[in-house]
Amino acid sequence: MNYHVLTLFPEMIENGMNTSITGRAITKGLLSLEAINIRDFAFNKHQKVDDYPYGGGAGMLMQAEPVYLSYESIVERIGRKPRVIFLTPQGKTFNQNMAKEFALEEDLVFLCGHYEGIDERVLEEIVTDYVSIGDYVLTGGELPAMVMMDSISRMVPGVLNNQESGETESFSGNLLEYPQYSRPEEWHGKKVPEVLLSGHHANVDKWRREQSIIRTAKWRPDLLPKADLTNKEWNEVRRLRKQWKEEVEKYVDSYIEEGYLKNDKALYLFPVAKSTESLMINKTDWEPFAKQTGLSLDELKTVEGVVKVAKRYYEWTDAKTPNKPNDGKAFYGRDSMANYFVIGMKQLGKDIFEIKDGNVTFNVDKKLIKRLWENYYVPYINGYFTALGKFRSDDVKTGDILAYTGSSMSAMYFPDRVEDDDKSYDIDYEVLPAPIMSGGENYKVQQGADMAVTKSDKKHEYASCVFIKWFTQKEQNLQFVCESAYMPVLKSANNVRALDDIIEKKSLHINNKTYDCLKNVMGDFDNTKYYTTKNFENGSSAREVLETNLSSKAQKDRKEIEKALAKGMKRSEVIKKYTTEEAFDKWYGEFSDALSNSLK
Repeated sequence: MNYHVLTLFPEMIENGMNTSITGRAITKGLLSLEAINIRDFAFNKHQKVDDYPYGGGAGMLMQAEPVYLSYESIVERIGRKPRVIFLTPQGKTFNQNMAKEFALEEDLVFLCGHYEGIDERVLEEIVTDYVSIGDYVLTGGELPAMVMMDSISRMVPGVLNNQESGETESFSGNLLEYPQYSRPEEWHGKKVPEVLLSGHHANVDKWRREQSIIRTAKWRPDLLPKADLTNKEWNEVRRLRKQWKEEVEKYVDSYIEEGYLKNDKALYLFPVAKSTESLMINKTDWEPFAKQTGLSLDELKTVEGVVKVAKRYYEWTDAKTPNKPNDGKAFYGRDSMANYFVIGMKQLGKDIFEIKDGNVTFNVDKKLIKRLWENYYVPYINGYFTALGKFRSDDVKTGDILAYTGSSMSAMYFPDRVEDDDKSYDIDYEVLPAPIMSGGENYKVQQGADMAVTKSDKKHEYASCVFIKWFTQKEQNLQFVCESAYMPVLKSANNVRALDDIIEKKSLHINNKTYDCLKNVMGDFDNTKYYTTKNFENGSSAREVLETNLSSKAQKDRKEIEKALAKGMKRSEVIKKYTTEEAFDKWYGEFSDALSNSLK
């Protein structure tokens, strides 16, 4: 970890950090510390870096240029733009999770303010993170920087870890500070707001008050109940809150929720296109089977119903060749085993990954996990389910299965023909909702695309936000949906009438399978709860366990069973040893251990 501190008092930083635990870590080479004096980059012989603020007010303000030049000196040395932390009461309150996050960086720059602050324009130019160590005011940013560096250092391998402690107090007035500006009047194309140049002190005070309230309402609404606001100001806060709330409430709740990656109330990702899962069926081969057995598509509403139908299909196809026992065909497969675990558990009332403050707890309820085992592993080793190709649509194409659960977005790839070694023929299709666990809630998986606005200048940030808003509006989003087979993200767009209207209005061509899949999903949209797990550290590794652990075992054990059957062993006896309570307990222990190890 390399620390770079932009400060007016480098000796303060050096004296504080070169002692105790951090001092020993620096000596060992685990940390490096560079305290850069901003005064060295002043453009006057007296090394003066402050000036009076436009609009008047008490105190002096640090100018933009010396700060910028000192930052540029770091960029030139390390060859990239590092993460820059500005220590300010207006920032997000520093916590242990943030310490862990910052500790992953190779270089961190801390910008320490003094006097009445720093010209807003250079903050917009270089700062990536606004951080506070608490709701109180200090004389400068050096102490907060050292507090943060001390905490972050403990997360660096080889440096002793200690628990973080802190104390929180209120701001004076319980409002965040307004933006401030100093000379020059224009810097890097950014101008000082006109009101601050007017000389009209009443208007300046009014503007600053308004900016403080807006900033507080946006960034720290928890402070407002303690703020001394007029009735008019409270009405403005309510108007802003209503406006922001109404804007967000237009979008599907669970899609928006997915974008809150942390517990800081900040929306990091914005949904632009989503998909869920559907059940795709080879209708051509289903119909003669259903006619002879009396089964209907209604049987496929539940996972247990799919197992029942798959068993009957295996027996039905096996009976066609009485001289060749145990050659029945599989009926079903699924593309994502991770989704099977996540959604199956959620339907049964549990989050398999329970996330709180960035930490994960595995809910591997033995009874519920056994239900998932019994409804995938057991039918798989019996030959009722299978997974042969890269995707289950490949298995439909080769005639190895009749139905599968897969992404609604991939419906357009459902094959038009079955082509195996013996025959080739056209097939029709049927789209149904993905089956749910019997007695479970109607949860369906959500997955897909989100967008984020990266830190840039205000113009580009604003333009990016405008684009995302435009792209996710009803007409544009539905047009994209028709072309991509994803689901729209607005509540009002998730209905068949809206889809039909845009197709007619724009004379759009849409793939029939895509249309039928979207129609199916949208038709059940109001009765469906969409769900995805929250992000957590090593989450992809944990999901990989869900994806491969049980499916790999099922494939391996099925091959062993087929070898035994080929030797003439009795089917019931062969299957029995794989489905005992002892067999499940052994796998369950291995599965639980694999999940725990995925976090290491």
